[in-house]
Parts: sequence; C-alpha cells; structure tokens
Amino acid sequence: MKISLREGHESDINFIVATWLRSLRDKPGFEYYVPKEIWYDKKATQIKIILAGAHTIVACDPADKTKIYAYLVCDAKKPLIHYVYVKKDYKECGIALELINSYRRLIDAERKTITISHITAPFLSRFMTTRYRENFFSYDPFVI
Repeated sequence: MKISLREGHESDINFIVATWLRSLRDKPGFEYYVPKEIWYDKKATQIKIILAGAHTIVACDPADKTKIYAYLVCDAKKPLIHYVYVKKDYKECGIALELINSYRRLIDAERKTITISHITAPFLSRFMTTRYRENFFSYDPFVI
C-alpha cells in the first residue's frame, strides 16, 4: 500500500480530536467509566491543548492528501509520542510503524527510548511487548 507522509494541517484538527476521543473511549479501560458528557468535554479540551504545542505526522493517500489513513501526535524536540491512530481498514498495513520510524528520524532518536502518553490496546499488543518496551518505549500517562 502506498502512502504519503505529511505534516498535520489546521484542517485535520477536527478529525484528529474526534478519532482520538472515540478510539480511547471505546476501548476497555478507565476511560470507559468516565461519564460521556465529562469525557467528551474534558478530554477534547486536553487534546486541543496537546495539539496546540505538538507536531503531527499524517499518513494519507498520495493522490488525495485529504484522505487520512493514520496520524501520530508527538513532540518535535524530545522523544514523546502523545498518540498514534490508524483507521480500522489499515491497521495491518504497517502504517503505525512507518509513522514511528519517521518520527524517530525527525528527532534523531534511533536509539532513544520514546515516552508514550496515551495508549490503546492495539498499540499495547504491537509495541509494548517486552522486546519493544525494553528497547524503544516507556508509558507515562502523566506527561503532557
């Protein structure tokens, strides 16, 4: 599957906030137990604050850059990923790994451990296995 990587645009924000909110909320975890009206209000505000100071890498259709397959929200200066999202139809295409590798090159972190501030079950099962966790990632939900 061919993809293009680009920086996030202002026009991507609504999509990013909506998918971030839903994908975290719909998975089993403490988020599920937060009342919906509180979750969508408070978490949306937090995500917008993160996005205001973050760098976003978007994986999209090479022929239509508005067709988003996935994105990674990160810090451009220190090894910190806030969120990785891949649309359901593209989860087994290696896009998340391509986004992470692109980010590693961006911050010159080929050998550095990257902190993850928001995590989902698919990310856990793919990237937080012993091999990856010991060599590449650490989870800290309190980093903003």
